[in-house]
Amino acid sequence: MKTKQRNKPLMLAEFVAVMLCFLFVFDWISKTAYRQSTQTIQTALEQIIVDTYAREGRYPPSLESMIKEHGFTYDPDTYMIVYDIFADNIRPRVQVTERSRP
Repeated sequence: MKTKQRNKPLMLAEFVAVMLCFLFVFDWISKTAYRQSTQTIQTALEQIIVDTYAREGRYPPSLESMIKEHGFTYDPDTYMIVYDIFADNIRPRVQVTERSRP
């Protein structure tokens, strides 16, 4: 009977250890997915910029024009996009960052 009582705390400790490992792995996977999402959005914007210049001979004038004319979508609550255009003949700078999570 005493051996069963001793095993209960050990089993509880093992369970807690497994749950902590699970939480750490889940957090790591979540952060990796967000980083990949950011890169995917960046790549899509770069492709739209190149395609527009190749077809029309100009760069997209704004992020809004890419949304309207090319069907680009993203979650503005999750990501912040900086589209910095200097002149018509200079390639714009695009930067995608994830907004901080609460």
